[in-house]
Order: sequence, then C-alpha cells, then structure tokens
Amino acid sequence: MVIEKKGKRMKQKRQPDTSVAWYKLADLITRKEREKALNVYRLLSHSFQDRAYALQLEGDILWSLDDTNASEKYKQAAFLYKKEKRWVNAAAVGEHLLLLQPENFELLSILVDLYAQLDWQEKCSERLADIYTQLEKEAVGTTQVFDVIKDLSSSHKAWISQMLKEHLSFMPSTLKPRVKRLL
Repeated sequence: MVIEKKGKRMKQKRQPDTSVAWYKLADLITRKEREKALNVYRLLSHSFQDRAYALQLEGDILWSLDDTNASEKYKQAAFLYKKEKRWVNAAAVGEHLLLLQPENFELLSILVDLYAQLDWQEKCSERLADIYTQLEKEAVGTTQVFDVIKDLSSSHKAWISQMLKEHLSFMPSTLKPRVKRLL
C-alpha cells in the first residue's frame, strides 16, 4: 500500500486483516466444529498481548462448545486478572464461573475478597450470604467460613465491620459467637 504525504511517497505496513478469521471462528463455533474452531483460535491468540484475555476467550469458546474444560480456562484467566490487580475483570470472570459452579466455596471466598477490594458492598454481602448457605448445607465447615470472615475483617474497612454486624442477625448460629468475638 502506498500513501502520499506532503509530496513524499511512503509505504505503510498493512495490518493483517483478522476480521475474516473472527468470522470463520464464529462460524465454526456455530457449527460446533470444536477442533477447527480451536485451531483458528490458537492462530488468533498469537496476536493477543493480554494472556488473561486470551484465556478468557478460550474459556468462552469452550463454553460455547459445551466443553467441560471451559471452567479451567476461566479459573486461569481470573487468577491472572487478580494477579495483575485487575479486580473488575477478575470478578466478572469469577461471576461467570459461578454460573458453572454455583456451589464452589473457594470461588465464593475469592469473590468476597474481590468485592471487598472493589468496595462493592452489596455484592460482597451477597456472596458472603451464599457462603453462609454453604455452611447451613454442611458443604463447608465453620472454621473455613470463619477464616473467610477473619480475612475480610482484616482489611480494616469500616463498611465491612458494619456489614458483618448486620449479618449477625441471619448468620448461622454455629458461627455467631466466633464472629462476635472478632468484631
């Protein structure tokens, strides 16, 4: 491609047109051609500088293809986002992952921490309530839940102490005495 600029002829490097590849990828996913779609994705992924985004996209593709490996890619993406302190991205991927694994205590505790980092009080409270439900179902132990609350309260944010005081009214009875001593 040649461009004229103030009387000078200059050659401009042309960026490879990836829109055709994206169209092809979407078409392959629609037709549920897993291997071909993943091959096109692998070619496209070399153009991404953001590894977390590439993993998230791979998770999206696998999820669209009903592949159980999608969860692992989402976990990796969330981990990288969290490591890079990109809290909003990590929380978004975590919420999506929660749709796939609604009973995952580890994921719920990570989301509580992320929402505390973001000062998103409502979501932090919701996910903490989900953890109490896990305790009531005996899916996790009191010590595990208390550890999450203890870590949360160590952030020394005033709204967290207030939220935990409000939670005492509906907190499982096995947990109340320990949390009261903490506050």
